Amino acid sequence: MWGGKSERSRIGAKSMNFKILGPLEIWGADKRLHPGTARHQKVLSALLLAADQVVPVSRLINAAWDEDPPATATKQARNVVSDLRRVLNGTGAADLVTAGQGGYRLSVGPGALDAFVFDDQVTRARKHAVDQRIDAAVGEFRAALALWRGPTLAGLDSPALAPQRIALDEKRLAVLEECTHLELTLGRHHALSAELVSWVAEFPLRERLVGLYMRALYQSGRQAEALRAFQEARRVLIEQLGIEPGKELQHVHQQILTGDAEIVSPSNSPAEARHFLPRDIADFTGRTAELERLFSALPADGEPARAVVISAIDGMAGIGKTTLAVHAAHHLADRYPDAQLFVDLHAHSAEQDPVSASTALDTLLRALGVPGERIPEGVEKRAGLWRAQLAGRRAVVVLDNAAGAAQVRPLLPGTPECAVLITSRRRLVDLEAAHPLSLDVLPSDDATALFTRVIGDTRALADSQDVQEVVRLCGYLPLAIRVAAARLRTRPAWGVAHLIERLRHEQRRLGELAAGDRGVAAAFALSYRYLTGDQQRLFRLLGLHPGADFDTHTAAALADVTLEQADRLMEQLVDVHLLQQPTADRYRFHQLLRLHAVHLADIEEGEAERRAALTRAFDHYRHTTGLAMNAAVCYNQPYSPSMPASTTPAPHFADFDQAVAWLETEWPNLVTAATYAAEHGWPLHVADLANRLWCYIEHRCSYDEAVVLYTSALQSARDNGDREHESQALHYLGLFHRRRGRGDQALAHYGQALTLARDTGNRILQARILGNLGPALRYLGRADDALVHYGQALTLARDIGDLALQCGVLKGLGSVYRQQGRYDQAVTYYKQSLALTRDVGNHRHEPVVLCELGGVYGRIGRFDEALVHLHEALDMARASASRLLEGSALCELGGVYGRTGRHDEALSHLHEALDLARATANSLLEGSALCEIGDVCGRTGRYDEALSHLGQAVDLACGTANRPLENEVLNRLGETVRRTGDPNRARAHHQEALAIAGEIGDRYEQARAHDGLAHAHHDLGHHRQAREHRRQALAGYTDLGVPDAGKIRALPETPRPGASQGVP
Repeated sequence: MWGGKSERSRIGAKSMNFKILGPLEIWGADKRLHPGTARHQKVLSALLLAADQVVPVSRLINAAWDEDPPATATKQARNVVSDLRRVLNGTGAADLVTAGQGGYRLSVGPGALDAFVFDDQVTRARKHAVDQRIDAAVGEFRAALALWRGPTLAGLDSPALAPQRIALDEKRLAVLEECTHLELTLGRHHALSAELVSWVAEFPLRERLVGLYMRALYQSGRQAEALRAFQEARRVLIEQLGIEPGKELQHVHQQILTGDAEIVSPSNSPAEARHFLPRDIADFTGRTAELERLFSALPADGEPARAVVISAIDGMAGIGKTTLAVHAAHHLADRYPDAQLFVDLHAHSAEQDPVSASTALDTLLRALGVPGERIPEGVEKRAGLWRAQLAGRRAVVVLDNAAGAAQVRPLLPGTPECAVLITSRRRLVDLEAAHPLSLDVLPSDDATALFTRVIGDTRALADSQDVQEVVRLCGYLPLAIRVAAARLRTRPAWGVAHLIERLRHEQRRLGELAAGDRGVAAAFALSYRYLTGDQQRLFRLLGLHPGADFDTHTAAALADVTLEQADRLMEQLVDVHLLQQPTADRYRFHQLLRLHAVHLADIEEGEAERRAALTRAFDHYRHTTGLAMNAAVCYNQPYSPSMPASTTPAPHFADFDQAVAWLETEWPNLVTAATYAAEHGWPLHVADLANRLWCYIEHRCSYDEAVVLYTSALQSARDNGDREHESQALHYLGLFHRRRGRGDQALAHYGQALTLARDTGNRILQARILGNLGPALRYLGRADDALVHYGQALTLARDIGDLALQCGVLKGLGSVYRQQGRYDQAVTYYKQSLALTRDVGNHRHEPVVLCELGGVYGRIGRFDEALVHLHEALDMARASASRLLEGSALCELGGVYGRTGRHDEALSHLHEALDLARATANSLLEGSALCEIGDVCGRTGRYDEALSHLGQAVDLACGTANRPLENEVLNRLGETVRRTGDPNRARAHHQEALAIAGEIGDRYEQARAHDGLAHAHHDLGHHRQAREHRRQALAGYTDLGVPDAGKIRALPETPRPGASQGVP
């Protein structure tokens, strides 16, 4: 896990001592420890070279096996780490090696690693030197150099660790040169001449070291030897590198020849600064967080620089990598004053192949002032000279447009005083010790600001909303935004709205995003050019996918490859930023890259291959949907179509949760795929998907999206003359229009579906339509018609043996009787439905019946039983992941809690129900939840909130022709406004409710309207009318058997005639 070093590991580390400045050694508790075999030593060395940082397992494998790891390398590497942990734990340093994100980290304490001690002492020495405390500086330098026992990790053979070892050795030599320079100023030339002879012999190409040796000899009175040292150095440089000594060494030679007094006191002036950065752009915008990440990777002020800081910036074409790197390098110029260098490695250039590391080194060396004749042949020799030239210099180097880690490794400085910024379209995951920074598109505000700054006039300011649309169409990609803004800037006659119209056409958009030699499509083409044939083919075919994202199974289906091949190819496309990976198992295109992929597919793939690829994808969706629905155990599976097998890999769903998770993730793609299939000639796929998904949609999804899906299915069936699937699509459209509260539309679709089902002889469908007509009619206030259709449905369901439908019809009959206030009959039918539901194991339907039964018990005052049933329904709804049933149970529970005075619990449940209703476009549930919330707010004196919610509810009821809901809301509005002191408005609402209750046969709301009118007339002083309405309310409540009757009996009698009688 990621995280800081634990106190425990720090305490343990104090008893450990690691040495890498020479042969590898580990000491603990005053004894030397043996880490194990050579492979164990290599892995430990890799961890120590990156101490306190996470080392990826891949790098440990490279260190242990170089370029030929076995198939089990990952497992073996982890075993090696376990072995090392046991060795280190034996000293009491528990948890010293901790698992990091994809790798391991070795945490060391202060003073526990000699390389860190070396850095600390060098930092102190340099501070002493700046303060002109030369003796103290030399003392610290010498203490630091004394830590070295030989070359870094001497005797360890691991090419993968060579760059880091070389960097440390370079650091040692640079410190030796600094120390020698200071000691010469102190007159210690005799001791130095004896010491430096061996160093010069070992490193004859290090010209500064040779020059210091020559000065030491000269100051010791050994001029001839000093001149001979120069001749020997010149001979080696010519023989090994084919170059003459550099200016500095030649200058020392000349001073010795002429007896120049300055040689006794050599100058410490810095080399000439080199500035080779491209210009920074004036309209640089945003990237604040990214700049902060780049700068935070650098050592803090006062901290020692332990290693060269390498930041690898990656991202898709046009994302602004070079712009960011150059901008950051300009900001770092003061921190790295000796050189700011830039080289374009041309990994993705239109007319040039990627430059070799050797060529890049030639460019960099010339930028440092090295004459061409002094630059040797060969990468290794040039790299050595490059590192030598940078020794002691504070430089920032921008390596732009890199092809990969292998190209940039030889270009990395060896001294920690340098920083490197690399840009690449490829993730440089194999570049050791690099700090990765992957760029994303700009946030909307930054994208808008960039567009506005590039335009430079008032058009963007005048049309801010249009500018937001432009940058959206540009995919928030900096290159696209710059090109679009540049085109607008050079066309005064255009407005932002005109530019939008040009960009809206997907087939033209990439063409519009080009100006001169800059264009988005051209940039994308360079990325595509360097793909393999298999990668290019998958890239093209993925562009055909109509949805927003896809997984490996879908990609395998499109390309007709194995899962392993699809996974490998897509990960490769992610690495080069031609695909995005928003989550571990999902992939998607940037919107402009998708357009590029579509364009390439149209050009390079034939019509037959494009259609075959999409057919495989639609087969996959159809087949996998069937698997998921089977695993989800939707009881109504007998109504679902059989599914043909898929020829491509399909996921396995081990349980309900996995199936629902897949459906939830793929739902937007399934709708898009079905719509596309309907429009482009895959009618059976549309029908199969629609007929298979309805149960999931009803319980989990937005009914607005459902209408889109089934409208497409309907049109497809009609276009192909498929009456069977036409009737099914009409039936489902009726269902989801009803859920949306569109009763009239539901009836129209049900009617057409029933006619077709009778014409085609589909009795199962006829029975289902009749059963679904019942609730549609009930919500329209036509309870008697609902009973007739339920009766027909029940008869037909029994004839064909459809037990699931029988359960539903019995419940439906109970709901009609509940609405009519015939509660005993309602309970009877609910219990029959519940018994049959449990007998046949219809677990999806059981919480529906429990919810309705709990609602009735809540109405007739059996609150304890109501709560038991409703909590059981809620638990079952959540266990089955049904948002429909969960919302219904929450709403019923909220109503019961409200009537029993548990107002906080009521509002909590009701607001949850309202959220679910709105998320699924379930207008029926939304209206009920709003009504109940308004009622609870009215009961607790929150009248403004109550009237707001009730107002929304009545608008919704009227807009959807939901007569029972309108009736209920009007009564609650009357009760609420009476509490606010407005009996006239209360009377009006209750009179309207009374009329509707009579029309639809709702006996409870009828009694409630009389109750409300009694109170309103009483408040108005209309005592005769108040008594009459009170009498009718009491009779109605008594007949219904509800507890409201007791409340009326408890009220004081209205005064008899003789008191003031107003006019109603």
